[in-house]
Amino acid sequence: MLDGKTVGGNHHAGPEETPSRELALRLYTLNSAWFSFDEDKRGSLEVGKLADFAILDQDYFSVPVGAHRAHGVAADCGWRQGGPCRQP
Repeated sequence: MLDGKTVGGNHHAGPEETPSRELALRLYTLNSAWFSFDEDKRGSLEVGKLADFAILDQDYFSVPVGAHRAHGVAADCGWRQGGPCRQP
């Protein structure tokens, strides 16, 4: 998305149509929650809302576009309402 290419590497947008990192983050979080009518339950970090977290090894806002790709990770535990809800 940030480099104007599809996952397969094909160009689909020019620089003037490529979103900023802040906009891309909003599109994947708050806007996707709005699209599914869930903005009152998820999409932003607020008390009482659900949250999924991704632990990154580099700063999302400063790493060069295309410098790395996400790799699968495994969760060691889950949390619900401030406490663990499942553990391995």
